[in-house]
Amino acid sequence: MINVAIFDDHPAILQSLETMVKGSKGFNLSFSATTKKDFIEYCDKVLVDVFVVDYLAYSISGTELFEYLISHYPKSKVVAFTSLTNPIMIDNLFSIGVKGYVNKNQATAVLEEAINLVYKNEIYIPVEYEYILKRYDSSKLLTVREIEIINLISRGFSTTDISEFLAISTKTVESHRRQIFVKLNVKNAAGMVKEAYILGYIEV
Repeated sequence: MINVAIFDDHPAILQSLETMVKGSKGFNLSFSATTKKDFIEYCDKVLVDVFVVDYLAYSISGTELFEYLISHYPKSKVVAFTSLTNPIMIDNLFSIGVKGYVNKNQATAVLEEAINLVYKNEIYIPVEYEYILKRYDSSKLLTVREIEIINLISRGFSTTDISEFLAISTKTVESHRRQIFVKLNVKNAAGMVKEAYILGYIEV
């Protein structure tokens, strides 16, 4: 059974998703919530394999909730379920570690497919947006912090500068740098900046 948790601040949509999960033989509804506070409180109380999360909700800013789930529950997978279709938003979601994107205009069966795929550590994205993922493979997905560090390095910041600017230790900066090198398959800062620019991670 795949344990699914749902967040959507629209009660009618939430009820529809609950019905879908409860009606699927392979799914178990861990919990559902319409507020960020309730959702976060439930997260620590039950097992969740896949989170299905709306993008727009009251009191939540951008990818805030997605980043929280990915950092606090790394073994769980996250599917974005939203009516928004902006490619930049979708790109940002996948770059921080979201595994699936489903538009609310798609059939319920599509969300079921997405849940099954991400549970297997695969990625789900509609065909019309596959071009977004072609600019990097899953091994090159960078975290928000790593993207910050790349941009600072590209602007000439030293390790010490970055440490002070982000209020983290120099050892942490070096650890992030090494991980970035591995993900982008480069050996030095110049190669890192070049590859990150090609992949679109560096702000122009």
